[in-house]
Amino acid sequence: MKMKTVSLPPRAHTLISATRHIGYSLESAIADLIDNSIAAEARNIDIDFIDSTESYIAIIDDGFGMSEDELTNAMQYGSSDPSSTRSENDLGRYGLGLKTASMSQCTKVTVVSKKNGKMAAQRWDLDYIRSHKDEVWPLIKLAENEIEKLPLVGTLSSRASGTLVVWQNIDFGGSYDETTFDDEMHKAMEHMSLVFHRYLYGEDGIRKLNIRVNGRMLTPKDPFLQHVQGEKHGHQCKATQSLGSGKSKITLQAFVLPHEKELTDEMRRLLGADKLLRRTQGFYIYRNKRLITYGNWHGLRAQGEFFKLARVKVDIPNSLDLEWSLDVKKSVAIPPKKIVAHLKAYVDSVVRQSVNAIRVQVFGRKPRSDRPDIHPWNTRVADGVVTSVQINRNHPVVRAALESGAVAEKLLVMLERTLPIDTIYYSRSNERKLDNEMPLSEDELVDMLKGLISTIPKGMARKNAFRTFLISDPFAMCADKLAMREEEVLNATV
Repeated sequence: MKMKTVSLPPRAHTLISATRHIGYSLESAIADLIDNSIAAEARNIDIDFIDSTESYIAIIDDGFGMSEDELTNAMQYGSSDPSSTRSENDLGRYGLGLKTASMSQCTKVTVVSKKNGKMAAQRWDLDYIRSHKDEVWPLIKLAENEIEKLPLVGTLSSRASGTLVVWQNIDFGGSYDETTFDDEMHKAMEHMSLVFHRYLYGEDGIRKLNIRVNGRMLTPKDPFLQHVQGEKHGHQCKATQSLGSGKSKITLQAFVLPHEKELTDEMRRLLGADKLLRRTQGFYIYRNKRLITYGNWHGLRAQGEFFKLARVKVDIPNSLDLEWSLDVKKSVAIPPKKIVAHLKAYVDSVVRQSVNAIRVQVFGRKPRSDRPDIHPWNTRVADGVVTSVQINRNHPVVRAALESGAVAEKLLVMLERTLPIDTIYYSRSNERKLDNEMPLSEDELVDMLKGLISTIPKGMARKNAFRTFLISDPFAMCADKLAMREEEVLNATV
């Protein structure tokens, strides 16, 4: 007996309204549209926006475009089978991105595409759908005179091919605030600089991409500091490893960044000035070299202060989307259980190098045989844990103070026992330097030396003390310049 069925399409207004709230942010929505442009082999993408009573966001590319029939298919919700085999360079998956991403930010999206010299334009308009409930999924096809009124359509007309997407009636899914429109767009552009940084650099094996925002070229963010010129680079700290083979191959590549004390302004710009190292450690998972998710260890270890320099680049192909639980927004990817043990072993070896790099900066290097006891503080460490921090009584300056009277030892003990641990910890959590972390100027160091030297009788004792101070912190870093002012210091009086 033949099974009876009934066609029961969802109500357009209800479904579109519901999918507007599946979690797209402005930046993830724009990224989804850029994915389509990359899949269309675009080399140039322009994003224009105006914040006014007639606000809009328009995204245009120079990809291969679509015919009217192809555009109609692209405008259909669920136009692709997520289980079907896709081109290796295809950044799509569910056939929902263009529609759900756009409608998450506006109530009217128009797509104009040009191919083989012909232009076609179609629109989803939620207000129209709401007022025409008797029509089933009413997709609007624009006439030529309507197309001419759209922003950037003249640019598309002048190109051999390409696609233009225009968002109008922008409401950011109901949270529109005209006072923060520019800020939201700036945040979105920062996101694009990171998500597509490998395309913006023109990495080997992919087509170099140019993205302009209101005419201004987008500059890439480099989370691994591989593109720093004339500076200390982030370095690959472990050999590249591969899991699987063929179209299912996963590649792992680990990096350790320089300590934040060594970061230059250029490095901070590349990393993203608003991104804290502690919050951005972990896996950077790329699908077809497009960043999907970053900034966590996916449960393999907690984010820690000693691990914050570690980054692991993970490249996966689109053939593994289902295994990695890629979501519709392409902002979530979860490592499959079968490779978790391998990832953990790889991560453990990587974070050890981050720990070692930070220990050097925090606890100091081992003193050279010709420069003993140069640090004012001694840090005791047992099993990787700091057990105490004490003033180094063998430091020349401290020793000079101790020799001046018995009260000095009691002062040192009081300072050690009242060390503001909580204050220091919370100041470091935001990775901003305290005022007293700023290096002393040459004149300040000279003034300090004069005060110390003046208590020592003139002659060889004073000269020996001066030379001992020069190999000790904080004077050692400026020793050559201070040595040139030796006579000035040695002749100092109280």
